[in-house]
Amino acid sequence: MGRRLGWLRRWRLLYTEEPAAQRRTGRVASLELPVGTRVEVRTGTFTVELKNGTTGRFKLDFVRGFVKKFDQTYDIEYLDGPYALDDPRAPPPGYPRRESMFDQTRLRRCAAATLKRVAPELVSRDDPLPMCPPLVSAALAATHLLCFAFSNTRPGPPILYYQLVGDFATCEDQRRQFWRLATYQFVHTSYFHVASNCVMLLLFGSPIEITHGHDRLLLLHQLGVVAGALLCGVGDSYDSVVGASGGTYALLGAHAANIYKDWDRLKDGVLNRRLRISFIGTLLAADVGTWHFTRKANISYAAHLGGAAMGLLLGVLVLRRRRARFHAVCLKKLKRPAFVAALALFCAYFGFGFAWYAFVWPPRPLTHAWYDHRRRKHRPCCIQILDCGLSPLRDLVCDISGHEFTIRTSHGVPLETCDALRAYRDATSRSVRG
Repeated sequence: MGRRLGWLRRWRLLYTEEPAAQRRTGRVASLELPVGTRVEVRTGTFTVELKNGTTGRFKLDFVRGFVKKFDQTYDIEYLDGPYALDDPRAPPPGYPRRESMFDQTRLRRCAAATLKRVAPELVSRDDPLPMCPPLVSAALAATHLLCFAFSNTRPGPPILYYQLVGDFATCEDQRRQFWRLATYQFVHTSYFHVASNCVMLLLFGSPIEITHGHDRLLLLHQLGVVAGALLCGVGDSYDSVVGASGGTYALLGAHAANIYKDWDRLKDGVLNRRLRISFIGTLLAADVGTWHFTRKANISYAAHLGGAAMGLLLGVLVLRRRRARFHAVCLKKLKRPAFVAALALFCAYFGFGFAWYAFVWPPRPLTHAWYDHRRRKHRPCCIQILDCGLSPLRDLVCDISGHEFTIRTSHGVPLETCDALRAYRDATSRSVRG
């Protein structure tokens, strides 16, 4: 079993540290515990030989060690402790130990009645969290690739896009097509687009799935996709959105939540908390820099932001906190308030997002700062017509030049105001009646 899951443990290092050393306790002995067996030394009085050579007799509650020698009584090599008897805060056996003043200490002449053997499975599995193969991550990545490969059009079938208003000149209300909140993740614009999303999905999703299971990975990814769509409806209402970026950024946010939940366990190690914070901060800073300096119109930063925020909130709610040797006092105090705050923000996010999605018509962003930043001077043609309280008109052409949208008649005459559109509607209706 250990060999088969060895690659999972190595891949899991992207998400959580492994114990520095994991020793098995050896064979079960019928009469005596073999040398090397891990044991817990319960209440009793023993001769304690310290590392400086001095000896004394102390009364200890509960320490851990392993059998060094047996001659009627046991000599136990100290590993960690002491702890209070049945202390629920005692770290699990095999947890990476820190330096202690009791290092190289030996407990001599311990009676067998004072020893309790530590089960091998407790030592070899320091972390009780499951280790699941990343099947869901691989399946999602394969689905994205297959949908892109077998799509007859680029970027994909329009029925799957996330957009609130149909194409010009029908301008139909598409809010009742609820599947668009999730299906836009299966549409990508280019090979680079789909490849980058699949790589991020495997890189950030696999460690979470290995550690926390298939259900939590799927929940994080899919709610991240929906959250990204809802934030696009609030902040980027005029555009069509495709791609699985909302889900992949939700996994990035979940890694940030894991840093908070396992703060004490991630203090040391190769991928410690400082390195993880730096890595996540660098990715987010690169995203913000790209948004600020390049003004790329084909990237939905609202979906990125919504997915990352949802991953952070949902990670605090559903990811499990593992036992640590010590928990910082501030984190103990934050445990319940952080959960309540995350739950409140989670409900507020979806409540406000769905309310805006359902009741704001014609679609409009909460603020136009995003469009002003991108120098978009005009609203899309459908929005211009709907904002004037008009129904879609026939024989009109939407002229798109960069980010400027202009409605023109079939003769090329621009209609840039509501009065011009109403005059054209009245003239068209009179000519039809005549």
